[in-house]
Amino acid sequence: ITNDFGAGNPVSSSVISPTVDWSAATTTSTPDASLTNRSFGVRWVGFVRPSRAQQYTFHMSMPQSDSASPHIERVKLWVDNSIVIQQWSSLAASAPSGTIAFGRGNGYYDIQALYKCSSSGTTSCGYALLWESTVSGVANLDTSKSRIRSDRLFQRLDVPNMPSGLHVQPAVTCGSESTTYSPGLTLATAGVDSSFTIQSKDAYENVREDTSAAFTLSVHGSGGTPVYAGAVIADAPSTQAKYTASFNLQNAKGYEVFVKHGNDNIKGSPFSLVVKPAWSCGTKSTVQGTGLTASALSPAKSAFTIQARDMYGNTRTQGSPAGSAYV
Repeated sequence: ITNDFGAGNPVSSSVISPTVDWSAATTTSTPDASLTNRSFGVRWVGFVRPSRAQQYTFHMSMPQSDSASPHIERVKLWVDNSIVIQQWSSLAASAPSGTIAFGRGNGYYDIQALYKCSSSGTTSCGYALLWESTVSGVANLDTSKSRIRSDRLFQRLDVPNMPSGLHVQPAVTCGSESTTYSPGLTLATAGVDSSFTIQSKDAYENVREDTSAAFTLSVHGSGGTPVYAGAVIADAPSTQAKYTASFNLQNAKGYEVFVKHGNDNIKGSPFSLVVKPAWSCGTKSTVQGTGLTASALSPAKSAFTIQARDMYGNTRTQGSPAGSAYV
């Protein structure tokens, strides 16, 4: 990320900073050796690359501007050409913050920051640009509050005389607009793997292109008790962000299927699912009736009942197909 120093005309420019961090400041030090005046300003210009398509909160930590000293620092931060932190006329906190949503994971977004220190020489200035993202609630998918690493900040190099164009990316994933489809979502067979497809969309129903969002699948039985947590796996990269959700249930009955992005149900969730019995299984089928153990006097007939069941003990609700009759 590139920074420019100076009060008035820059005295040092095009300096490459791997991170935005001068938290080890002292009353006698400045971010650049060419700065002899303790009152100075800094401008950073570059790109930031979030790993996930979700909301991030940016913090400009200025630990020297605490209650023990006057707020002598000011800061402004733009991300993706939107003002995120505006503390230029006054400083309301020593760590102002702002939140923005990114529509594409591992995309490159413009970032620009202004910082100034008005020190008399008896106080020091210091800063560090931090970020965090805890939207998904999944530890390995979130970013804890920390300094933005150098591998997530990039220098801006403008290519002259290049044609310009505009490509509008989809916004971040919106659970309530994302959709799903497949018969496996509403009808399944006991013991047989079932699956359906989730299509990730933003709040404007634009189809998302990357699969950095996290969806969850849970199946609830009677009384709303969760009985099964299914798997949701991102499909191979393509122009549409699709996910395959799968489950396998052995009890034949009705269920509710919840598909969520974060804490939000996707469109139509929860869905009604019916699991039907599998094929008849002889070792699980049962018989009842006195005719099985005591024969009637002639000419009366002895009789008993056979209850067809599948291999999981579910009662069959339809007759067995031809060729599989009981004898």
